Amino acid sequence: MKKKELYKNTTPSYLKHDTERMKKMKKKELYEIYEKTAPPYLKHDIEQVKKYRNDPTCRVFDCLLDEVYGSVNSALYDGEITEEQATYLRDKYYWLKDISNEEEEEDEQ
Repeated sequence: MKKKELYKNTTPSYLKHDTERMKKMKKKELYEIYEKTAPPYLKHDIEQVKKYRNDPTCRVFDCLLDEVYGSVNSALYDGEITEEQATYLRDKYYWLKDISNEEEEEDEQ
């Protein structure tokens, strides 16, 4: 089995039993779970990005973003988060997309 195939369908154990319930949840609730269930090292990197996001004096913000990206990849390939969770975390904390607007549009449909 190729390495990529091995990780593609990996679902963390804490999410396996709740898969059906999670499919029925609103995006906002699901995203909150994604952030709460992230591994500690990823939470730390996310907190650093939140802390310095609007600080114009921070000269290493790009490095903090790279730390988040690397931690997301590490968590994904270690099977600690799902592919969907990784995509959400990258979009919000690396690409700095405003996810809240997308949530509202999807909930209205």
